[in-house]
Amino acid sequence: MIEVNLNGKPYTLESQVSLEGLLVQVGLSERKNSLAIALNRNIVSREHWQKQLIENRDSIDIIEATQGG
Repeated sequence: MIEVNLNGKPYTLESQVSLEGLLVQVGLSERKNSLAIALNRNIVSREHWQKQLIENRDSIDIIEATQGG
């Protein structure tokens, strides 16, 4: 199992996955066009989400852009 910090809270993964795989697990894959992901405080470009594997103790922040008025 892989223990990570996801948006400031502990989260456990059953096995190693990519950032894109994490989005599927947490139910955000349908909204990926409005998301940004920071891995250990570094923004990861969308083109690398499929290749970037999550490691034990990583810190991941998923941020969703919203419109306001």
